[in-house]
Amino acid sequence: MVNNRRGRPAGGSNARQRLIDAAEELFLRDGFSRTTIRGIAGYAGVDHALVNYYFGSKEGLFTAVMDLLASPGELVEHATGAGPEHLAPRLLNALLTTWDSPSVQEHSRRLLSAIQTDPTTRDAFRDYLEHQVIAQIAGTLTGRDATVRAGAAATVIAGLFLTRYVARVEPIAGMTRPQVVGYLGPALHACLAPRPRR
Repeated sequence: MVNNRRGRPAGGSNARQRLIDAAEELFLRDGFSRTTIRGIAGYAGVDHALVNYYFGSKEGLFTAVMDLLASPGELVEHATGAGPEHLAPRLLNALLTTWDSPSVQEHSRRLLSAIQTDPTTRDAFRDYLEHQVIAQIAGTLTGRDATVRAGAAATVIAGLFLTRYVARVEPIAGMTRPQVVGYLGPALHACLAPRPRR
């Protein structure tokens, strides 16, 4: 039965959990980009305004479903907001500031394990990364092959996460944040920069 009242649900409503359960099923079935707020709310039997009330956005709901403490898409959005100039160090600083939290690392490692073992989780997260991370970075870049360059940058970022936080490979695991930015910033900038025409 649909809750047609807007705003906060009354009393002991389980609307928040119903939204998470519905979103999990739809994200895994249809992917992030094809799942809509109205579709999730309809499946959960609640007013679609409750998605924004509880989670702020569809991405916030996805973050809750995936048990993340920080949304990669929101971090990238914050870093790309000032445009393409000095984008590489801004991206690295934004991600490292969040990833250096032990609780974020633990949640991210659990998600990584799920991606490796569950194809539906892998497909849903891949769709999310393509539309909320790579596309967002590409939209900030100028020149041709923006999506390819954004994908190359995402590969560098993923490698950083795996070596620093998952495998804890030295010396990258023991570096300070400014050291990581100093060494990897040029590599990330090289991925983001326009390719010269031949």
